[in-house]
Amino acid sequence: MSAENPPYNPIYITAWTILSIVLGVGFLGAFLLCNHLLAAGHIVWDIIRYLASPFI
Repeated sequence: MSAENPPYNPIYITAWTILSIVLGVGFLGAFLLCNHLLAAGHIVWDIIRYLASPFI
């Protein structure tokens, strides 16, 4: 085995792998829970609209 450094950093590969897994699981969860997330977003939007109604 040579004493040269590899052309990549293993820490970067590990970080990108973890980030890819987290984003993949996040997108999968968003896809499977779409209706629940849309309902929650609608509730949040209604609250924001109610709070901002005196300024509009």
